[in-house]
Amino acid sequence: MSFPTKAAKWAVRDDELGAFVIDAYARRIVGWRASRTAHADFVLDALEHRRSMTEGQPAAPASSIIAIAAANMSGVLFISEGALQRRAGMMVAGRFVLFVAVGMTVLTASNASAQPALEAKDKGVVHFGEIGDPTKWPLSAVGTIRVISGISTMAQCTGTLVGPRLVLTAAHCIYMGAPCDGAACEKSVRPKKLLPPDQVHFLAGLNRGVAAAHSIAAHFDIAPGYAPDEHLTDVGAANDWALITLEEEIPIKPIAVRALDEAAFSALAESNAAIQAGYGRDRPFLPSVHRDCAIKPGARDGIFTFQCLLNFGYSGAPIIADVAGEPAVIGIGSRVLFSADKHPLMGVACSSTQFVARVSELLGDRQ
Repeated sequence: MSFPTKAAKWAVRDDELGAFVIDAYARRIVGWRASRTAHADFVLDALEHRRSMTEGQPAAPASSIIAIAAANMSGVLFISEGALQRRAGMMVAGRFVLFVAVGMTVLTASNASAQPALEAKDKGVVHFGEIGDPTKWPLSAVGTIRVISGISTMAQCTGTLVGPRLVLTAAHCIYMGAPCDGAACEKSVRPKKLLPPDQVHFLAGLNRGVAAAHSIAAHFDIAPGYAPDEHLTDVGAANDWALITLEEEIPIKPIAVRALDEAAFSALAESNAAIQAGYGRDRPFLPSVHRDCAIKPGARDGIFTFQCLLNFGYSGAPIIADVAGEPAVIGIGSRVLFSADKHPLMGVACSSTQFVARVSELLGDRQ
């Protein structure tokens, strides 16, 4: 709560109400207004200020913008761009969150589902790569897969644009633990369920929290042999891929997907010329890049091991190599193997040999 509290301190006097619109992805204030009386107009003015402040940037869907204001002790006044209604309690959803503060006292606040689980600053976090430039290709085609489920659950993986409306990621990124009951609860097992597409967002070229382009998922293509309960096995890793068809085209050059034969893979492994890029827990709002990525053949067909980006959030992160003179995806991160003291040892990647044919089919169908 330090961010909104500090905002209230410098922007609002002790005898005033303050309305602030926060971009929960970028974690910055994008609109504000102050008033000495509690009325709806000044909250709407804050939303209007947000529009002027973000003019020229990609617009968020109207349904994703919810304003929250304190009406009285018995309820909360909800103001969205399309509706004005009173409800008891609080609710937070979407990208833009508005709260109202009285002087330095915050009356309503979200639990910030879109904030990272772990901040890199002042937490002693180990970074697994250098900061990349998300404005330059091919990194501009790499982004985050944001899962927003309900009002308090957010998860993040990495995805790669491989077609104008096609994103490649790990299959386990679009599954989430379902409520357990009976024997499942007794065994502490939470069955996984496939998420609805409208809860999955792709943010391309995320740059300090601001995406170059964004779209919601429309459809999933998942490896036919993928089983959520096998995710932590080699068989599960070999099938841990999914292709997300987006509602909107992303105006960024996609990265090609190429399969390497045994000889080409061995040559690449010997040269250490592969790189991996993604958005992890250690750096969720800027791309991390690990160059000279060490790769080795896996224990079975369809997988290989790597020692590059080894942290949560890098699931689905592409491993990229120069193929026929152009960067291409040769695999994606699936899982990480840890030592007994929980130190990351190596990652297991799903090889592009597993999904290159399906990518070609989907792109061919849409040309």
